[in-house]
Amino acid sequence: MGDGTAMDDEKRGFKEDDNHQGSMGGASLPTHSSPRPCPPKWTPPTGGTIARSGLAVLARNHRREILDIMLDWGHLDSVLEAEFKAILLAIRLILERGWGQAVIQSDCKLAIDALNTREHPPDWLVNGVFTDIVSLTSAISFLSFDFAPRSCNLAADAFV
Repeated sequence: MGDGTAMDDEKRGFKEDDNHQGSMGGASLPTHSSPRPCPPKWTPPTGGTIARSGLAVLARNHRREILDIMLDWGHLDSVLEAEFKAILLAIRLILERGWGQAVIQSDCKLAIDALNTREHPPDWLVNGVFTDIVSLTSAISFLSFDFAPRSCNLAADAFV
């Protein structure tokens, strides 16, 4: 899942001189891209094993301080659905805290690309959550959706 509004550039491997751009609602912020999309479906555990799906949002400021952590548990039908629900959770946290500027980072390039183009969701099964995300973004003065490789997303993943 994404680190939500995390702005931990060092953890993400970003440097001020990165020229990769991705933004929504104004100025551009650093982003990385990769040809690796997230898998379309979740794989169930082997017999006799329990799997628990979870979402985590880790919010950090420019000084790498953790500002907030938000967790959610529930039924998820696909990895893509989990990524979009984590992004929606991050947006709700941003709105709840009144943060006017935020970067949402996710290790799912498919989700990030869809949100940056706003054309349509990559799978009709996530249309509802995709539409919720797009409609809520207008309430935030600056919001950027950036791809972060899975290796840079371990902090949020550790919570679920």
